[in-house]
Amino acid sequence: SATPKPRRFYAPEVWAGQLDDYIRSLGEPCVLVSQGGQLPCALETWRLGGAETIKGLALLSPPPLSFVTDDEGAAPDRTAPPRRRA
Repeated sequence: SATPKPRRFYAPEVWAGQLDDYIRSLGEPCVLVSQGGQLPCALETWRLGGAETIKGLALLSPPPLSFVTDDEGAAPDRTAPPRRRA
């Protein structure tokens, strides 16, 4: 159900279940937009509701750095950020 949950890790099925409940409360199908790591949640939401709740699915990826930078002459940064070690 779409009720607040305690703060902890939740599997995509839990997120999808809450989103499915919310979409059903709207009373009409919607277009679901997902980016990156939220894809499993989006696909599970689509699986749960099908055409009854989802009329479209848009899968996005982050824009390249060159798209959002103001420095026209800068070469794109293709290095990965440093990883934090536990």
